[in-house]
Amino acid sequence: MAAKRRTAPKPAAPKAAARKVPGLGTLRFKHGAWVSAAVPVAFFAGKRLPFSIEVDDDASGGDAFGPEVAAAVAAFLALDEADRVSATKAVFASYVEMVKLIGDVAELGPLPKSRAGEIWKSVMPMEIRVVRRSSDRKRADRDVYVLASSEIEWEPEHGLQLSFHRGAKLVRVSEQDGHAREEDA
Repeated sequence: MAAKRRTAPKPAAPKAAARKVPGLGTLRFKHGAWVSAAVPVAFFAGKRLPFSIEVDDDASGGDAFGPEVAAAVAAFLALDEADRVSATKAVFASYVEMVKLIGDVAELGPLPKSRAGEIWKSVMPMEIRVVRRSSDRKRADRDVYVLASSEIEWEPEHGLQLSFHRGAKLVRVSEQDGHAREEDA
């Protein structure tokens, strides 16, 4: 008799078939998260991206879309090109670190600091996730974070993740690891 393979339990299906979030419209529950249709994101020059809200229901008194989630989504959607330019230094530093680790990145070639703004040409945003920090360890906060995941030419295996505290302040640039803060990694 073959052993039965154990799998992680699937998240319980929510009672509501759909939920709404201002700026995102109606979200449907898919694969353990609430997912929106693609919406324009000004931070990424208006590129249309889907949002995935992965906030545990019990953290906000049974309402996964408490005011802090809506506020984080609104703050992130309000970010624009000027905010992207402000993030250039941190994204370029991620590129420089990768070049130090693996040498020249063939797809880009060496990109001098004077052309750091060109780094965005190699960033291809894919999705936006809204998460709350885990409560499994002692945390300074259980705030909501918006994680922007992108494919990048200089590190196609792990990609790029930008983490915005409450959707407004860039607090981490890393590979796509799902962690909102460096101390969570």
